[in-house]
Parts: sequence; C-alpha cells; structure tokens
Amino acid sequence: MKKIFTLLLLGAMISPSFAQDEANEKKAKEILDVLSTEAKTFKTLEIDFEITVKGKDINTTQKGKAKSKGTKFFYETEDRKVYSDGKAVWTYLTEEEECYIDNLEDMEGGMNPSELMTIWENNFKFQYVKETSTDVHVIKLFPKDVKTSKYHTVILTVNTKTKRVTKAIIKTKENVTIMVKFKTIKPNTEINDNVFKWNSAQHGNPDEIDNR
Repeated sequence: MKKIFTLLLLGAMISPSFAQDEANEKKAKEILDVLSTEAKTFKTLEIDFEITVKGKDINTTQKGKAKSKGTKFFYETEDRKVYSDGKAVWTYLTEEEECYIDNLEDMEGGMNPSELMTIWENNFKFQYVKETSTDVHVIKLFPKDVKTSKYHTVILTVNTKTKRVTKAIIKTKENVTIMVKFKTIKPNTEINDNVFKWNSAQHGNPDEIDNR
C-alpha cells in the first residue's frame, strides 16, 4: 500500500512538470515557426550587428556588417573580413595582413551571422522562457545531439511583431559566450555576387594560408 501511495505521489509531482515542459516547447515552436516562414521569403539579407565575445582570455565587443545570398555570405568586424562563396571561406585578418582559406564544411567555429535567423531549424530542442515586454520573447535552444554539437546553449530574443531575432547569446562547450545584437536587418536588397568573392589585389596581396 505504501509503495502504491509513493508511486502515485511521484506521478502527481512529475506530471505537472512534464506538462509544463511540453507547453513551453509548443509555445516556443509556434513562435519560431512564424519566424521560419518569414525567413523563407528572404532572398538576401543585410545586417548591422554588434558582437561581444567573452571567455577565459578574451573580452571584446565589436560592431559589424553582414550580407548573405543563399549559401554565400560576407561579414566584417573591426579586425577581420570573411568571404564565402558557399564552398570555401576566406578569412582576412586586417591587422596581421593574412588571409586563411578553408573549406566551409571544415569550419567548426565558423558562423554566417544570417544563420542565426533560423538556427533553431538545425537539430535543436526548444524551451520557452519568458515574455520580457509586449511582442518580445526569450527562447532557449538545446542541441539534440550534445556530443557532436559545438553549442552548449543558444538563447534567442525574438520580436513576434517584426518576426525577427533581435539578440542571440551563444554558449559554447569551450566556456566562450558570444552575444550578437542585431541593430538593423534588411531583407531582399540587391547584392552583387562580387561581394562574396575574395580579391587578393584589393587587399594588397597579403600572405595566404590555404588549409583546404
């Protein structure tokens, strides 16, 4: 009898928690589905952002600009310019005057800023956290495959009125926290493909380190 009572008590304690988790996941998915649908209308993106990186040996904040078109992207901050044709990535470090060339698929730490607009679509679980103000919500993402993912947690702030991600906090397994604030997001602007091509001559023919 005592055993049955204990099981019933545990069930009563667990069920509300499970139901709450399920409700939070459903609410998060409903919000993110709206953003995904909106993002599918973007042929191109132009983004002004601010990025803060904090870790054991780093604490820096920089402003940047990004452009994307399909799988192609370009972004620049104060210390680098990154070009990708969708297959390779050219990372030009302005102070060192060096350019590193890698295959995109090999870039574990590489990130196209526009990917944050739909990052939840790639093997993440969702959890609704809270509403911070009218139309502004916080949602947590957790990788489904913890072993292979480079992320520990991703925390998104989204605006359901504009259907945009306004801030992303990315926590990596290496105890590095990356916070990206999106200042402006302009979809469907005309972007020439040359924007995504690395041109050595335009940068004074710097040293190139080809890792492909």
